Amino acid sequence: MANKWDATEEGKEYHKEYDQRNLCVRVNIRKDSGILEALDEACLVNNVSRVEYLRLAVAERLEAEGYETGYKKE
Repeated sequence: MANKWDATEEGKEYHKEYDQRNLCVRVNIRKDSGILEALDEACLVNNVSRVEYLRLAVAERLEAEGYETGYKKE
């Protein structure tokens, strides 16, 4: 939910810069695939959020394929 600061010029500029630095990707997962249940269980075991778990999984896969991500677990 937006707050009063979001409506100021400084707030608008901050959000504009934030959106440019942090890309958003939408992923569709079929409900009957079992992926969500497995993801939730893995997140509980590792004590991380879904976003963090997926971000780390993608970074590890890219690094395994020879790409440099520079990503470290938060």
